[in-house]
Amino acid sequence: MMMDGPRGFDELQIVSGLSKTALANHLKRLLRTGVVRRLERGTYALSEDGLNVLTAIGSAYSMTQRRRRHEAARTAKLYSRDPTPKEGREMDEFEVKNKAKWEPAWTSYVGAATGILKSLGVKAEMSDVGGYTGYAFLVNVAKSATCPSAPTCHTAFEMFAAAMEKSFGWRIGFNWDNEGGSYPSSDSPTPDDLKRAKAYFEMMKSTLARTNRPIGLWGLVVPEFFIMNGYKGDHYIASTMREGHNEPEEPLKYDSLQAPGGFAEIVFEKETKPLELERRDKQAIQRAVRVIEGEYVEDGYVQGPKAFDTWAQQLKEGRENVLLYHGNSYVGACTHEGLEWAAQFLRGLSKRYKGQPQGNSLISASKEYNKAAMSMKEFMELFPFGFKGDLPRAKREKGAELLESTKPCVESALTHIKEFLKTWS
Repeated sequence: MMMDGPRGFDELQIVSGLSKTALANHLKRLLRTGVVRRLERGTYALSEDGLNVLTAIGSAYSMTQRRRRHEAARTAKLYSRDPTPKEGREMDEFEVKNKAKWEPAWTSYVGAATGILKSLGVKAEMSDVGGYTGYAFLVNVAKSATCPSAPTCHTAFEMFAAAMEKSFGWRIGFNWDNEGGSYPSSDSPTPDDLKRAKAYFEMMKSTLARTNRPIGLWGLVVPEFFIMNGYKGDHYIASTMREGHNEPEEPLKYDSLQAPGGFAEIVFEKETKPLELERRDKQAIQRAVRVIEGEYVEDGYVQGPKAFDTWAQQLKEGRENVLLYHGNSYVGACTHEGLEWAAQFLRGLSKRYKGQPQGNSLISASKEYNKAAMSMKEFMELFPFGFKGDLPRAKREKGAELLESTKPCVESALTHIKEFLKTWS
């Protein structure tokens, strides 16, 4: 926080979650070592040496600090005040200067990140964000039954944050508080859940006030990423998936989050300088290869081309029919969207390298992804989202056939993408 300027004692205490005594002891040690200097009573700033030290340590230190702040926030009971505004109390309210609008997307992380980047003046479409981060190339399914958790149950989120810094020029902090578990912990929030949600809300309020930039958060209006543009009393002022359905956005109370796996946020910390264009493109393609090959898989899931085999087998067996239907419709929609983004992204890059050997490889890869997207579009028509009913055998077999026809397209695209890298070298 002090890398962005002087901070008051109270502000440091809110974000760190430390007691007054503990924070005072920390600051005393930092003052003694010369890392921090006191500007006036209750206000602290980094010294020149302190700034140099923290700059040298860089993003690894920053991520560690954010994890510590999360751990502190989970146990902090200081902020579990009565969330209901009292009569006569002035409403606590704040909105960022440049509000962001959630971009309609099944893959809501990309929709939220794209909307925030646009609010910051970055010219980026969802295919750019999906392509440069690598999310467009992610195919992920659960091993047991096709589960709607698959598009977000992977280990790539920190990599996505680092990729956005290199590609779009914004240092991004991403935290997933999975140690605290899902919120709510049962069908409805427990008293402990409510305390935890209130502490998290207070932390996000502080983060929003510090950065004055929208934040991407996990859990509204269903388990999806949304954009926090401000707060009003104990409510999030948010842009959510309702934007994609032309529904009115109303402030949402702090305890209304639905956050399987725990709380998560995408914080746009600081503007930086992106890589020069060719390095940016090459690194994006290298990331794509790692994602396609399944480097970011979680236990219990399958990633990459082989995920289509697992998915098809589940359809043939018809396991857990109800969950399977919802999983097929949602995962199918996210996968189709990603394949389309991948085709668009690769096609855009191929134009930049037109007439060069590597440009031909990108055109071929784009065509393969386009064929894969067409198969998945037909798959979506078999399993439209929101359908209520069973999965007849003929439909399951047709779906499995489409998945099996999609796999070789992705494998072929991967071969062309690797040819691009070889040609470049």
